[in-house]
Amino acid sequence: MGGGVAANKMLREAYRSVMEAKGIRVVHPPTNACTDNAAMIALVAIDRHRAKNFMSPDGDAHAQADLEQAY
Repeated sequence: MGGGVAANKMLREAYRSVMEAKGIRVVHPPTNACTDNAAMIALVAIDRHRAKNFMSPDGDAHAQADLEQAY
């Protein structure tokens, strides 16, 4: 688990319970290290909107876009 999902206490316990029953040791990062990328993506979107750097309607969104690209 990673990101914001890894901060969910119920999911942590469920995962730990299932894995430890199979003899698998489970180690989770501290919850303050489990953040959601949505906030970071939103900040980039706000910044690009303010710069009037809009994607064209026929543009292709892809997960590996360079968020450091100059506007």
